[in-house]
Amino acid sequence: MQAKPDVIALDTQPEPVGGDRRRCAVLVVDMQNDFGARGGMFDRAGIDITPIERVVEPTAQVLAAARSAGLPIGYLRMQHSPDLADTGGPGSPHSIKHARLGVGKEVSAPDGRASRILVRDT
Repeated sequence: MQAKPDVIALDTQPEPVGGDRRRCAVLVVDMQNDFGARGGMFDRAGIDITPIERVVEPTAQVLAAARSAGLPIGYLRMQHSPDLADTGGPGSPHSIKHARLGVGKEVSAPDGRASRILVRDT
């Protein structure tokens, strides 16, 4: 006998969404300082982060609703090992694309702590 679904409904725009709580999760992708904070990698590279800043509060609201509904939340973030060995090496498309953005460069994080651009645990 199959268990009865534990249905949830979220009051979202442009229309409500819902589903079986046991089969739902919220996945947050790349909400990290290097992409969306003043002084982060994109901001330092002269990329307009205003559109990213605009999604911070709505994302926080989604996360609050998900927590309230008991949904699991997963976070994905782009990050590299401290030695940058996982960037693909010089000449790789990833290294070429991110070199101008300063991957691995030592910087101050928005909270003032020492950090490195797109390096894990910094």
